[in-house]
Amino acid sequence: MKNRYLTLITLLIFGYTVYIAYLLFYANRTIDLSWITQGGFDVLVQRMKDNVNLELFATINNYFYKYSIGAISFRRVWVNVFGNLAVFALYGLFFPLIYPKMRNRFRFYRFWIVTLVLVEVVQYVTMSGSLDVDDLFLNLLGLVIVYELFGKRIKTGG
Repeated sequence: MKNRYLTLITLLIFGYTVYIAYLLFYANRTIDLSWITQGGFDVLVQRMKDNVNLELFATINNYFYKYSIGAISFRRVWVNVFGNLAVFALYGLFFPLIYPKMRNRFRFYRFWIVTLVLVEVVQYVTMSGSLDVDDLFLNLLGLVIVYELFGKRIKTGG
């Protein structure tokens, strides 16, 4: 029974991962690698200059400011802030169950920091999204909350 349960969770997480990858890199986006043949990295930097945020809380504060002056709806703030918190949170619960080595806090955080930085870099390089430290922060915060509350306590039983 335990093996069926783990197999089902693994398949669900795989499907969820495919769906998240679709949302992050393809849904309502265009992957554009033309910068490679049209001038290289300098062209990428020029085209993406407005899609980079390396200042922590700048994007989050901007969303709340725009909401406060009526420029955007609360739904848009909610989707951005709480969506980024929630999108990877499930992994904080299920990764330690599927991969027992991920119950080690250092290993878990190292894996996810590298993974999420790569997600942001791939979005930048493919021009399919922005490179935003606030997205990275919120994604990690969602993972940390769920992992610390539930994930590291998971026992597979006997």
